[in-house]
Amino acid sequence: MLADIVQKRASSLAVRVALILAGSWLLALSAHIIVPMAPVPMTMQTLALLLIAAIFGARLGVECVLAYQIGRAHV
Repeated sequence: MLADIVQKRASSLAVRVALILAGSWLLALSAHIIVPMAPVPMTMQTLALLLIAAIFGARLGVECVLAYQIGRAHV
């Protein structure tokens, strides 16, 4: 439902690029937030990925993850 609203608003290229950059930025930021759990600590990246998928939908979600992966490949 929320993904349908976002998909309708992401019809222009500028809005789509802004959403992709925001989603990949959220993934990058959440990778640095560590939740101490025993025996292995966890990052908040899993929650961020689920939020991106729920809010942006499948297509924009995959584009966000691909943008994040491409950005991480150059670091």
